[in-house]
Amino acid sequence: MSFSHAIATCMGKYATFSGRASRSEFWWFQLFVVLMSWGAQIVGATQGGPELAFVLSQVVGLAFLFPVLAVGTRRLHDVGRSGW
Repeated sequence: MSFSHAIATCMGKYATFSGRASRSEFWWFQLFVVLMSWGAQIVGATQGGPELAFVLSQVVGLAFLFPVLAVGTRRLHDVGRSGW
C-alpha cells in the first residue's frame, strides 16, 4: 500500500473500528500524523512562537484522534487481537 493510498483509506474510514488494517496502512498513516504535527509546530513557531506551536500541534492531534484510534483498532484485529 502506498503512502497516499494509506492516508486516503484511513481518512475514508475515519471512525470505522471494525475490519482490518494492513501493517503498511497503519505505519504510513502514523508517519503522516507525525509529519502533520511537526509541520504544525514549525508553522506555529515561525509565525507566533512556542505557544502557537504548541496550540497548533494539539489541534492537529485532536483532528486525527479518531482516525488514529480507528486504524490502531483495525490493526489489532488484523493481528488477531481484540481492539477493546
